[in-house]
Parts: sequence; C-alpha cells; structure tokens
Amino acid sequence: MRCGNIHDLVERYLSVSFIVMRKAAALVKCELDEDMTNDQYYLLRYIKKKAKCTSTELASMFGVNKSAITAMTNRLAEKGLLQRARDKNDRRVIYLTLTKKGDEWIANAEEKIHKLVESFITKFSEREIESFIQTYEKLARILQEMEGHRERNRQRKVVRAVGVDCRSCRADGDGAEHGRSCPRERAA
Repeated sequence: MRCGNIHDLVERYLSVSFIVMRKAAALVKCELDEDMTNDQYYLLRYIKKKAKCTSTELASMFGVNKSAITAMTNRLAEKGLLQRARDKNDRRVIYLTLTKKGDEWIANAEEKIHKLVESFITKFSEREIESFIQTYEKLARILQEMEGHRERNRQRKVVRAVGVDCRSCRADGDGAEHGRSCPRERAA
C-alpha cells in the first residue's frame, strides 16, 4: 500500500471509530438504569458469562488497575448485584459472583441491549454483518496480541531499568542473567 493511502485509511478509521464508539456507548447507557455505568454493565456481563472470577482477572481483562475494579465491585456489592466468596482451598483468593438480583438485572439489561443492537444491525445484509463481525473479531485478536507484547516489554523494562527482581527467573535487579534462562523471556 502507498504511504498516502495508509494515512487516508488511518484517518477514516480514527474518525469513524470515534463516532461509533461515542454513539454506541451513549445508546447503551440509555438502556441502563440511571445509576449504572457502561463499565458496570460490561463487568456484570463478564461475570455472568464466566460464572465466577477474581478482581485480578477483571483488572487484566478490562485493562485497569485492581484498585479501580475494587471500587467498582464495592459499588455493585452495595447495590446487591454481586457478592464475594473465598476459595475453599486458598482463602487468599476471593471470587466474585452475581447475586440473584444481579442475575436478574443483567438478564433485563441484556434483553434491552440485544434489542438495541438488533435495531441497527438488521439494516445490513447477513453477508455484511458476518463480514463485519469477522473483521471486528480479527481486530480484537490483533489488539489483544499487541497488548500482550506491550505488557511483556513493560515487564522487561521494569526488571532491567528499575532493578526489580524478576519473579520468574529470580534474576537480580541489574538484569544481568534475566533473559537467558527466564521462562517469561522464552515465552516472548
């Protein structure tokens, strides 16, 4: 591809993704209870699909700090939508699950949001919809791979530059041995 063509395509992508993401988020928000956020909806939806998960898993999945997840889950627990339960084998592990009220809330929200998405997705042919979803799924995979590479690079920089001992290979903070025998380095 020509450089100018790539630039034009990037500009088109940035413009349309801004509009789509902003409008879609606003439409989803309209379908939620007034005191609920889109992030809370997606968090409850994720827990519903998984049945149970940890705060650490949510932080990783949503790309935020664990403290942000804790604040959000505290609010949802206060609303009676989710609950915490300790793992029977490892009391340090706390699982998050939906309460009956949370299960009912997410089922109701899902019904409304499915109708919303159906209202605009049916404006496309089945072939267009399938092609779009396949392309969108591919974009999601690419972005997840890029995020994984960036996280591994960030961890390497912390080990080498800051002098933090590597948990995987126990190399000391100067990074002298890190990389040759580290399981994380071999996986990268």
